[in-house]
Amino acid sequence: MNVEITRTEPSASARQYTVHLSPTRRGARLARLLTTAQLACWGIPSDAAARVVA
Repeated sequence: MNVEITRTEPSASARQYTVHLSPTRRGARLARLLTTAQLACWGIPSDAAARVVA
């Protein structure tokens, strides 16, 4: 499974984050944790993204 996050604002440079995870409950939990952590590092609110990844 590829997880790809890209911010698409004209003035911001494109950011990409990809990770391969297993299609299990554990993989889904890890996807949520990694998504919120990476977005926090980039300074992007992550509440809505965590719900989408769930």
